[in-house]
Amino acid sequence: MLRITESTYTKKQLELESEVYELSLELSKENMESTDPYLTAESMFSLVNRLPEIFKCSNSDEKNQILKYLI
Repeated sequence: MLRITESTYTKKQLELESEVYELSLELSKENMESTDPYLTAESMFSLVNRLPEIFKCSNSDEKNQILKYLI
């Protein structure tokens, strides 16, 4: 039976969370450029609800980018 180490698992988990974060930002950016205010508000609330999760796996530059985007 093949097993992975905890450090490998954690590293991969952080990589995937970072990728989800990047895709989330791209989607949010697309929605913010939309003229539909409902979609814009919905994407903003979605992003805000996920901030603790996103911040946990983000570096300082990414955190600053998120905060600038929200403001």
